[in-house]
Amino acid sequence: MLPREMNERLYYSSLDVQWLASAAAPRIALLEKVTSSQTVIENVRSGIADDVQRLFPQDTRGLALALVTGDRTGIDAETRRSFSLAGTAHILSVSGLHVGVIALVLLILLARLRLPWLRFGLYITLLVMYMLLSGAQPSIVRATVMAILVFFASLHQREAHLFNVLCLAVFIMIVVTPQDIFSIGFYLSVASLAGIALVYEPIEAFFHRFIPANRAWQRSVIASLSVSLSASIIVGPLVAWFFSLYSVISPLANLVVVPVTSLGMIYTFCAVLAAQVFEPVGMLFAFSADALFRCAGWATTFAASLPGAAVHGEMALWVSLGMSAATVYVCTARSGRLAVFRGSVSAVVMVLAGALLYTTS
Repeated sequence: MLPREMNERLYYSSLDVQWLASAAAPRIALLEKVTSSQTVIENVRSGIADDVQRLFPQDTRGLALALVTGDRTGIDAETRRSFSLAGTAHILSVSGLHVGVIALVLLILLARLRLPWLRFGLYITLLVMYMLLSGAQPSIVRATVMAILVFFASLHQREAHLFNVLCLAVFIMIVVTPQDIFSIGFYLSVASLAGIALVYEPIEAFFHRFIPANRAWQRSVIASLSVSLSASIIVGPLVAWFFSLYSVISPLANLVVVPVTSLGMIYTFCAVLAAQVFEPVGMLFAFSADALFRCAGWATTFAASLPGAAVHGEMALWVSLGMSAATVYVCTARSGRLAVFRGSVSAVVMVLAGALLYTTS
């Protein structure tokens, strides 16, 4: 590695590459052909890619394909950079968020089936198909296992506690595929859910204590902001540690970008399915998804361009730790006066710590 050069091994690790090797062409031999199931999956992925290529304009084609199949090769470097600075890079690939959206849609569609075990069987089958179609990355597998466990608990009329379900899913994954413990994506995925499971309720209660939420959209905004903050409390320092980048604007950016892209992903699926029957209807869904993706892109670019939107380099880790500690410290306040006091103390401490680190560096 040269000074200021990209850490190649860390980059490969973030893509869940398990090993690297090089060999001269005469030394490469094909030991076996791919299995029939892999061939079917690749054929389906190729067909979806052709449909997306035909239905979407070039500007949003890469994002649509990434959300449906996990193929990010069509996303340009500038878009990746904007999403990274805005803290919304997790949207560019299929992750636990997208599996959750698909699981919710399946629950709504299968709700009318009276036989619970038939509903459970179809639910598992469709979720696993989506997991395989999108590449079966550790974050996707984790979300799929958790969605299945929650559904299974509901069939037996048991309350599913998020942290317990997360721990069981992690245990199953490590037993089945122990190499996941070397995956950065696995760590980030588990950390985001751990943050939501541990501190979501106190943060949501904090906002409800001081902000009136009499309407559904107000409660939705508070819930979305609470999810983003609780996830970033643990994920933020990890991202800063691995990639030397911390997005300060991430909770607010996700508040807009996540619901817009999630709806766009649903429309993309509808576009691909409808195009198999009647292409004009597919084009209509694709037009709606394209508009949503453009809105998400504009919001991300605007958030990334704001002064102080992200912190780079060695300072990123310290800023992320300070922001996480301050969020927990302020959001556990029981009164408005105490919250203002804790916020003031946190701001003063962070300014002094930043000045000290800047002078010593």
